[in-house]
Amino acid sequence: MNTPRWTAAEAKVQELGAVVKSPQGFPAANPYVAIGQQAQRQMRQWAGELKLTPKTKKAARKVEPEDGDPVLRLLKAR
Repeated sequence: MNTPRWTAAEAKVQELGAVVKSPQGFPAANPYVAIGQQAQRQMRQWAGELKLTPKTKKAARKVEPEDGDPVLRLLKAR
């Protein structure tokens, strides 16, 4: 089973730390930090698209169905 990108990146940051040694021997930012941040941005974007955040759930409830749709009229009457 594949581990999700964010989970794998966070595990590597926990294992290696936020700062690692570069090939030249100098301290450098762990590249897994950037990978984890990008994966988080993608998760937040998908959560918004799928109406999974409190803000997008509230906005989705405000959308009124078209009155011309008989199925929606039936559902609204219930």
